[in-house]
Amino acid sequence: MLGFPSPQVSGCDFGACGGTGVGNGFVASIALEAAGGVLCVGSGVCEAAGLAVGIGVAVYTGYELGKLIGPVLMGRIQSNEYTDWARAQVQAGNYKTVCDALAAALAAATDSATQKKIVEAQKFAKCRNVGKRR
Repeated sequence: MLGFPSPQVSGCDFGACGGTGVGNGFVASIALEAAGGVLCVGSGVCEAAGLAVGIGVAVYTGYELGKLIGPVLMGRIQSNEYTDWARAQVQAGNYKTVCDALAAALAAATDSATQKKIVEAQKFAKCRNVGKRR
């Protein structure tokens, strides 16, 4: 802190302690620094605020990282090219629901690999086994 007297060392940081001289640029800021320094260092408010900010940053970073890698670590990613296609078809107005688009795609699919991907997309979109859910 510029101009704030150090309690451990006699004198002031950087050799500027204010004074009443006209050319001294530290005069106005010394009073504010002294008051802020006494409140901050003396009471531990700054340390607590710094700790709170650090914890907040760590929690937020963990949350964002969890959103990115969570689906990969916790199971399958809940979309594929067919869920994306079906959502686009619904937005374009070609189908009423994602389930309708996926059902039409499944009916048109001829090879088993495509059918498996569409069935997986239906599971992601919760279109399959609707009667079993309560």
